[in-house]
Amino acid sequence: MSVDLNADLVRVHRLVRLLRHSGYTPVMRTSRLLIHVLLLILALPGSGLAASRDDLMRVFADIVPRKYTRGIFWKIEKPGLRPSYLLGTIHVDDPRVTRLPPVIQRAFDGAQTVCTEVKMDFRMLEMELKSMYFQDGRSLKTLLPKRLYQATARLMKRYGLQSGSFDRMKPFAVAYLLNIPPRYVGAQMLDMRLYTSAISRNKQVCGLETAAEHGAAFDFLDMREQVNMLRQTVNNIEQVHASFRRLLQAWLDRDLKAMVTVGARSNWTGDLASAKKLVDWLIVRRNRIMHRRMQPWLRRGNTFFAVGTLHLTGRLGLLRLLEGSGYRVTRLY
Repeated sequence: MSVDLNADLVRVHRLVRLLRHSGYTPVMRTSRLLIHVLLLILALPGSGLAASRDDLMRVFADIVPRKYTRGIFWKIEKPGLRPSYLLGTIHVDDPRVTRLPPVIQRAFDGAQTVCTEVKMDFRMLEMELKSMYFQDGRSLKTLLPKRLYQATARLMKRYGLQSGSFDRMKPFAVAYLLNIPPRYVGAQMLDMRLYTSAISRNKQVCGLETAAEHGAAFDFLDMREQVNMLRQTVNNIEQVHASFRRLLQAWLDRDLKAMVTVGARSNWTGDLASAKKLVDWLIVRRNRIMHRRMQPWLRRGNTFFAVGTLHLTGRLGLLRLLEGSGYRVTRLY
């Protein structure tokens, strides 16, 4: 694999300028947190929704698994093609997640190509920085009510971030970060490990979304909805982190149904319309894009795909979409 180091160095300098313009201090600690936020497009929910459980389950109906309810690692086959593999990940830094079981490690070792949600290169980082940060002079300090801003600042200190490091982040990006307890945030997420390992071993790498598509997730909610999400997260932070721990345990148990149930019972948004936007925009819409982009790599065969686990589930999840396009999917783990 050839790497254009000069182009990457140019992008590094652009990123540093962008970070300085945004009031973001590019030290190692905050850089690791930033990488985490950029990959956290998994619809990890918070709490505080007053709607009934039945209403919420209707909103989540398209991703509730009924046929494939368990398993995070799947073989994808079609006659005449070499098999490929699909791993459902959870974007956290935890050795129970990042240490691959032998069946997954063998498939990864033998794969010719590794595809993650997005290519984790400097172009992705540059595009998503622009999406995560206000570029028009606005800041959280001027946007949020004083009490909410102060409460947010206190929580962000747990992640090693002072006001100068996060003040120009959009509310949605801050809410995403706060959904994960600080101990689980870092640069050694499974997705990043797989991507960097593939590059170091001269495997071909690809992304199922463009950097611009991935970054668009920070703007699909209007500012009122983003502030509301942040408020729900800050005001219910202990319940939010408890929900995360339940979600992580469901992933470790390979229980897809439990993962969706945790999400449906603990949504951040405060209203069903916003909950539906989250499901439709962050999961269902992206499933269709990913499924379409998987096709040429599936025809080549011997590709290892790694995407957030909630993209696998339900009638509009990747497992059912693959089945509908003529592939057989078999649970391996």
